[in-house]
Amino acid sequence: MNLIEFTRLCNDASEQLGLEDTSALGFGVGVLFEGVAFETSFVEGQNSFLLFADLGAIAPDDRVSVYESLLTLQLTAWDEPRLLFGFHPMHDAAVLCVTATLGEKTDGGWLATLLKSVASQVAHWRRTVLAGRVNPRHKDEFVADAVI
Repeated sequence: MNLIEFTRLCNDASEQLGLEDTSALGFGVGVLFEGVAFETSFVEGQNSFLLFADLGAIAPDDRVSVYESLLTLQLTAWDEPRLLFGFHPMHDAAVLCVTATLGEKTDGGWLATLLKSVASQVAHWRRTVLAGRVNPRHKDEFVADAVI
């Protein structure tokens, strides 16, 4: 897939999701959807891209326990190689990293469904294993901090 096709894919998904800035995601600029900040990383000519989902704001005193919880989740999902957590040092953010494979049936609807699914999963983790230690970022924080 080339960059033009990728930006079109992201634009279509963004329109379907009702995002304010429909061009941001395709250029790797963060967007906020259902309380989760997303960003993409795409290299032209590749058959996949990375979708980053910010897990939320973590208080300094909770970082070790949150990271332990994330590593435990990753270990228990050993048979799901696409479930990876990372730390974005430039934005001081723990992120879910989803490798998304591109193919003939990849379209805006597919990507919109992926974002909905990831947003739902992040929200679930915030209510369960990360409860009380991770909070959604507010739109003004997201814009000001360029979360991801």
